[in-house]
Amino acid sequence: MWRGSGDSWQFDSGQLAVEDGGEFHEEVIIIINHLDMDDRTKEIISLFEKSWVETLASYDYAINNYQGFECFKPIRNFIAELKEKGNDKFFRIGKSMYTLVISRSVNHGLRLDQKCIKIEAVGQGKYKVVFWNGDINHRDYLLSDLHDDKLLGLLRTLKSTLVD
Repeated sequence: MWRGSGDSWQFDSGQLAVEDGGEFHEEVIIIINHLDMDDRTKEIISLFEKSWVETLASYDYAINNYQGFECFKPIRNFIAELKEKGNDKFFRIGKSMYTLVISRSVNHGLRLDQKCIKIEAVGQGKYKVVFWNGDINHRDYLLSDLHDDKLLGLLRTLKSTLVD
């Protein structure tokens, strides 16, 4: 369910993006009762949340059972932090081999025209972060901190796109 007016709108629960002169700012908002949502919205949020549980379990299994997968601990911890902030209600996540994929896709797997963020550990403390706008590499960063403003900005941009 959408609520708001002017440049300020909110969807279900989490954070509100407010446009101010072309820039978006996040503000804490009141959580809307889950009962106010229609069945399709509840289903989508449930699918998003399930993807986070499965992806975290997959990272935990790899880190705990295979030598050399310790480099994924920062990505796993970043996922847990995002989940604590309620992002599991806004994004689907998954992994493809060594890459974390964050999207607004309702279904598992991405079509070629869907936007996503891909994060890959490429060395000790280095991460390749790419924002794909369909099949076009829209932004490409090499980061040493997953809390970098560039990545957080990409998450805000992706969050502002329609669920697909």
